[in-house]
Amino acid sequence: MNLVTAAEAELLKRRIDDFLQRNPEAIRANQLEPLYRGIAAHHAGILPAWKSLVEQLFQAGLIKVVFATETLAAGINMPARTTVIANLSKRTDDGHRLLHASEFLQMSGRAGRRGMDKEGHVVTVESPFEGAKEASQLALSPPDALVSQFTPSYGMVLNLLQIHTVEEAQELIERSFGQYLATLHLVPQRKALETVEQEIAVLKDQLVYVDDERSQNMKSCAVG
Repeated sequence: MNLVTAAEAELLKRRIDDFLQRNPEAIRANQLEPLYRGIAAHHAGILPAWKSLVEQLFQAGLIKVVFATETLAAGINMPARTTVIANLSKRTDDGHRLLHASEFLQMSGRAGRRGMDKEGHVVTVESPFEGAKEASQLALSPPDALVSQFTPSYGMVLNLLQIHTVEEAQELIERSFGQYLATLHLVPQRKALETVEQEIAVLKDQLVYVDDERSQNMKSCAVG
């Protein structure tokens, strides 16, 4: 199957051959022939140079179909118009599970570029285990809450202290997303603390007023 026109095929061959001359070690025989026909694979298991080539050719519109993981097009301009999600579940270290809403959103979000394309299309493939019910559930679910994976360690602290002062290292850590979430979770407690501090201030003012009244009464009694 050839997905490119004759003019595109000529340009595609020229760019691929030029890449192979500069990067002969990056040749992947089982992926080379499909690439000439506008078909590519993109995943973490391929060499960065080959992955970069696929991204550049896709951006140029010379690649028509890319078989990829959900991380494709993250942060770069990849002109995908349609996303086909072959499975609504995935195998993980904890077993087989349905995609999370954020994973589905990330993959379906590749169809159409925000601010550049008017629309994009998402196709989900039905299987004996997943169908329209699961697809609609994922499509209508709110995004998963972001969870920070930032975990400070002794090694990280030592590395920071090699090039930063203690104050600078503390400031860098406090600017992390993990610290932001921790601070966000403390908002109710901080508001409660502010309320208690305000109540204490009011009570102190009242005590000062009572003390002043008592002093004045004692002076009046002494004079009388």
